Amino acid sequence: MREDYTYKGRIRAFDFCLFWLSLIQYLSNITLFYENEIFSMIAKGIRPVFYFLLLYIVFQKRYSFNKFLIFSIITCLLTYGMFKSEMSAFVFAWLFIIASKGENYERIIKKLYLSMWIVLIVATIYYVCSIDYTTFIYQVKNGVDLALGQKNQAGLFFACLFLMKKAWESTSKKMYIDWIYAFVVLTITKSKTAFVVILLYPIMIKMYNYVLVKEKKWMRVITEMLVPFLFLFNYFSAKMYESNIFIQIVDKILTNRIFLNWYILSRNKLTLWGQNIQLSYTGVHNPVRDTWNITTTVDNAYMLAVLVMGIIPVFLFIIGYIMVIRRAFEDRNVVVIVTAVIFALYGISEVKTVSIFFNFVYLYINCKHDKNILKREQLLNNS
Repeated sequence: MREDYTYKGRIRAFDFCLFWLSLIQYLSNITLFYENEIFSMIAKGIRPVFYFLLLYIVFQKRYSFNKFLIFSIITCLLTYGMFKSEMSAFVFAWLFIIASKGENYERIIKKLYLSMWIVLIVATIYYVCSIDYTTFIYQVKNGVDLALGQKNQAGLFFACLFLMKKAWESTSKKMYIDWIYAFVVLTITKSKTAFVVILLYPIMIKMYNYVLVKEKKWMRVITEMLVPFLFLFNYFSAKMYESNIFIQIVDKILTNRIFLNWYILSRNKLTLWGQNIQLSYTGVHNPVRDTWNITTTVDNAYMLAVLVMGIIPVFLFIIGYIMVIRRAFEDRNVVVIVTAVIFALYGISEVKTVSIFFNFVYLYINCKHDKNILKREQLLNNS
């Protein structure tokens, strides 16, 4: 009886950390909060409390001494990187992964789903109460941001909610339902990235169903190597931007993403443990297109991660992705595979995929898995 009570207590502690940290993360995207110094101070002050609470939860998990020693070393390394870069995304992702041992994957995704919905409702209420008529008419034509800073951020929230719900929904044969949702999101936010992500999901489900049923090993290898490839592609395409015509064509397709990577890379060097750098610049000149007075930022998760987080934390991030894919293939979990691939591609134009509260599929690494392979095989064959 006492053991059952202790187990439920650990679940409540884990859920408490996941819900409130995710809520803080999501709230920080609302314009009302991310420009608010009081909110920033509260969020910064609360994070150490959750850091130590997660460590306590990890201590309560039944890890072997060798695993616990390895985990301690990695935690120390990522904590050191956090102080160097002043960004806590990777260390909290790591703590949640090792603290999620024995947790049910679908249940914890539902917690994130609830948290994000609460914040989207708060953002919508604030948007309705604060926007003026002229701005509203403009945004209806060009994309509604719902007080989340910009239309692509609103699109990201809708895309994440869509992918979260798929974690516990049965795989639907009716692709048109997902496509209707994609067009609704496009109509509201005008975010082409979110539109493409949602549109791709049912197509990729069909594709990876076929891969799993036919056991296409070469496709599994390609999927495992996707994130390492994207890190290398984004880095070397930025380095070759000025001299390579093909890269310049790709840059136009990606709406200047490679130029932005090139510029931030030209201003900073890679480090092992990360660094706190300036991410936005004004009055920038593009030498390839000979355009001036450009305002730049970092829209690419891979460039942000390698420059700010550092090479060693990024190496652990890559290993984590490969572990997600391998375990999902072993479990024949097509939803997790597709979600991981979509977030990997989303990272080309969205920096928030470095956060486990958006790129939630990393939580699958250490959670309980669906071992009912025969049932899943039947689902795949009927798709």
